[in-house]
Amino acid sequence: MDATERQVTMQFLSFVFEKWRKLLTFIVIIVIIAALLFFPRKHDDTNTSIVSEQLQSPKKNEVKTEIEEMNGDATPQTQTIIVDVRGAVKLPGVYPLNEGDRIIDAINAAGGYLPNADTKLINHAMKVSDELLIYVLAEGEEALNTSLMIASPTESSAANDRVDINIADEQELMTLPGIGPSKATSIIQYRTEKGLFKTPEDLMNVSGIGEKTYEKLESLIQTK
Repeated sequence: MDATERQVTMQFLSFVFEKWRKLLTFIVIIVIIAALLFFPRKHDDTNTSIVSEQLQSPKKNEVKTEIEEMNGDATPQTQTIIVDVRGAVKLPGVYPLNEGDRIIDAINAAGGYLPNADTKLINHAMKVSDELLIYVLAEGEEALNTSLMIASPTESSAANDRVDINIADEQELMTLPGIGPSKATSIIQYRTEKGLFKTPEDLMNVSGIGEKTYEKLESLIQTK
C-alpha cells in the first residue's frame, strides 16, 4: 500500500470515528433527558402521596375521636335508687341500691333475714325500683296471702286518695289530720311488732289513737 492509499484509509477511518462519536453523544444525551423526565416525576408522585396521607390523617383522627366521644356519651350511667326494707330482717331501714338491683340485694343490704322470716314466697329475682317498700313477714304473721309486701307509697297514693296504713311511711302518715311524728312512729312500731292492720278500725289499737281521731281518719285511710 503506497502513501496515497494509506492517506485515504486514514481519512475514511477518521470520518467513520467522527460519525460514531456524534451518534454516541446523541444517544447519551437522549438517555440523560429521559432520566430527567421520568425519575423525578416518580419521586414527586411519592412525595405527593405522602403529603396527601398526612393531610388525610388528621381528618381520620378527628372522625375517630368524635366516634369515641359519642360512644362514651352513649354509655349508660348507673343511677342510685332508695328502698325501704322492713319486717323480719336483721337491720330494717332505708338503703341506697343501684338501678337494676334485685330483691335479694335489698335483703342483703338489710343484713339478711331473721331466723323466723317467712321466705317461701319471696321472689328474690324481682327488680327493685326507687321508693320501693319491702316488708318481710315473720312465720305465722298474717297478711294478704303473701310473705312479702311490696309497694311504692307515691304510686299507691296517686292511684287512691286514701292512705294505706299498712305500707305508708312516717312522712305519708303525717299527712293525715291529727297524726304527728309521735303517732306516726307508734303506728309503724305497732305494724312492725304485731303485724299489719286487717281493717282500718284496727288503727284504734295503736296507743294514742281513739274513736275521735279515727272518725277524722276513717274516710282517708285504707288497708290492702
